[in-house]
Amino acid sequence: MNSKSFFRRLFSLFVPRKFHCEICLEIIRPKKEKVVRMNCCRKKYHYDCVKAYASACMGSLDVPMRCPDANCPSGISNRLLAKILSEKDYALYQKRARIDEATRNPDRFTFCSTPNCEEIFLVVPDKPERYCLRCSKSTCTVCKVPFHTGLTCLEYRNYTPEDYKACRAFSKLKLQRCMKCRLWVERTQGCNHIWCRCGFEFCYVCSKKWKTCKC
Repeated sequence: MNSKSFFRRLFSLFVPRKFHCEICLEIIRPKKEKVVRMNCCRKKYHYDCVKAYASACMGSLDVPMRCPDANCPSGISNRLLAKILSEKDYALYQKRARIDEATRNPDRFTFCSTPNCEEIFLVVPDKPERYCLRCSKSTCTVCKVPFHTGLTCLEYRNYTPEDYKACRAFSKLKLQRCMKCRLWVERTQGCNHIWCRCGFEFCYVCSKKWKTCKC
């Protein structure tokens, strides 16, 4: 190493390296300006630049909000967004992000079936009915429609008007359906313990499996 290279390297150890904000392309002066460091790529930006960038993303409905670095695949953390966005904008962003996640994952989330209701349900296996606290109505998380009480999802999709008419007639006669084979059963005498021809035992009052209810 010659003397010129040696002194150049020595000089670089004592003179702070200059960084440029990739948003405004101006030099970052950490001691004089408020600086933001991204958690994902660790790059530094002017605080005001990141704030303006976030506001622009809010205006163009960019969700999730990506890192300003075009080569970084990560998004800006919620912790940072909570600091640079106003309380109102942050709440709006969280709402948009939740809608975006539900739209991209229909197998995990279901929107309330009531028009203009903004509730989103998490799909729970074996529990298709979800009650909405906002509109006081129930939604089927499988069919994505108002909950079809008394009908399975398959029945709801395949029933004809005549089938619905028959179901209403049987319901008025206070008949019950077997939860296993879906056969309509009429009790003419005896207790509430029903033994269906398919072998399933249920309560005639609530149609639940026998000895699992309080009827």
